[in-house]
Amino acid sequence: MKKIALIATMFGTIVATNVNADYLDNVAQAGDECLTLTLEKTEPYLDPQDESYQQDGKVVTTSIPLSVTRSVVAGDSKTSHSRVKNIPYITSTYLDEGNPGSFWFDCMEAKGATGPEATINFGT
Repeated sequence: MKKIALIATMFGTIVATNVNADYLDNVAQAGDECLTLTLEKTEPYLDPQDESYQQDGKVVTTSIPLSVTRSVVAGDSKTSHSRVKNIPYITSTYLDEGNPGSFWFDCMEAKGATGPEATINFGT
C-alpha cells in the first residue's frame, strides 16, 4: 500500500511540475507580448515629429517574479513544488494614466494571464 502511495505522490508531483512550467511559460510569453505592445503604443509620444509627442514622461522596463505552488496529497504524504519565473513588466507614464503598470496589467488580463493561480510580487 505504501508503494502505491509513493508512486501516486511521485506521479502527482511530475504532473504538477509540468503544469507549473506550462503556466509560467504562458504568462511569461504574455508578459513579453504586453511589454512589446506597450512599447509600440508609447513610441508616438517619444517622437518629436509626431503630434502625440510629450517631452515629459517615463518608460521603465523590468521584470517581476511570478511564483506558482502546487501541492499533492496522497494518503499521509504531502508534496509541494514551487516554481518562480521572472515576467517582463513595463510602466509608461504616457499610457498608465497615473496608475503605474496599468496598461501592461490590462493587457495581461485581456490575455488571461492573471488570476488566482499566480502570485505576482511587486515588492514592498
